[in-house]
Amino acid sequence: MAGLKGVFLFDAMFYRYDTGVWLASSKEEGPWTPTSSKPLPQVLRRALPVPEVGEKVTLPTGETLVFEGEGNLFAVEGRDATVYYDGAFWERRENKWFTSSKSSSGFTEVAMQKVPGAVRTKYHKPNDPKVKSASIAKEPARPASKKKADGAKPARAAKTAPEAKEARKAKPTADK
Repeated sequence: MAGLKGVFLFDAMFYRYDTGVWLASSKEEGPWTPTSSKPLPQVLRRALPVPEVGEKVTLPTGETLVFEGEGNLFAVEGRDATVYYDGAFWERRENKWFTSSKSSSGFTEVAMQKVPGAVRTKYHKPNDPKVKSASIAKEPARPASKKKADGAKPARAAKTAPEAKEARKAKPTADK
């Protein structure tokens, strides 16, 4: 069988790669649906080019995805609260997480532990004015004393390798 260019048969399923998104079908000519790349051999996943940041792909269902530049993370054009990551659509609504195989329907709530880290990170980007992240918040300034206000000893300055060697040489040894 000659096969279609860019279509891979693996484990009785056909897979197609389109601008960073994997599609699957039980038939070589489709219909195609977005899928995870996890069942595919790692050598195949790594052999294909990563899209450019901002590059777009239109799914067979009509949704347009925009590559975010992080792993397999795509924004869904026209839906600010929805992202696509490795075969699934994800949304965060009022501190609850939802996922679906379709961007427009079928969302079910999931525990935060089941949400991929790349998806959670999307909602905590420092440039997002709607989300206040703990990583952005500045710590209050500590008093400039030799001892910290909480009673802990101040951290010692790190020495370079030559400085550390000289300090060891200069240290007196105890005679027995």
